This record gives sequence, C-alpha cells and structure tokens, in this order.
Amino acid sequence: ATADLAPVADTRAEATAWVSEVPAGTRVRLDAWGLRDGRTYELWCVREDGHWVSGGTFRAGSDGKAEAMLTAAVKPGDYHLVVVSPHGSKEALMRGPLEY
Repeated sequence: ATADLAPVADTRAEATAWVSEVPAGTRVRLDAWGLRDGRTYELWCVREDGHWVSGGTFRAGSDGKAEAMLTAAVKPGDYHLVVVSPHGSKEALMRGPLEY
C-alpha cells in the first residue's frame, strides 16, 4: 500500500509512504522533502474511527529531506490516512490517503 502526502499547512513539504505488514503492526518507509532542516517530525496512522496512532519520529536533513523506516502498532487495513506533523503536535503539515 502507498500514500502520497500533500501539504496541508503553509509548507512546501511532500512525501511518499510505502506500507507493509510486520509482526509488530505496520512498517512504513517514508521519503519526504521540503521539510525544515534539522527539525523533528512525527508520522501518524489515522484509524477509521479517527484515532491517531504514532508511527515514530524522524529528523529532516540539512537539505530538507528525510528517509525513514518506522513501525506503527496498527495493522494495515485498520487505518486509511497517513499524516506527518511537527514532533509533539497533531497539527498536520502533510497528509495523504492510503491506497491498498
């Protein structure tokens, strides 16, 4: 499954997420660009009932790009939306629907 994340807030950030099932839940490979250098971000998997499940944090490089492998404690199919926000906030910078 994949998700193309588009900007939501006043940002140029975009990303692509590839999702696969692992014993712990969901493994997410994220390629992001247009982020603020050196900042820490958090990936969220949003379940069908609206509950946000953290997939972990990652940091943008000095070029505004990030490549991350993260694991969320939710199974593919239990959520439909992938969101990236600044770490410690649920204010979405970018989001995208998961296509199975």
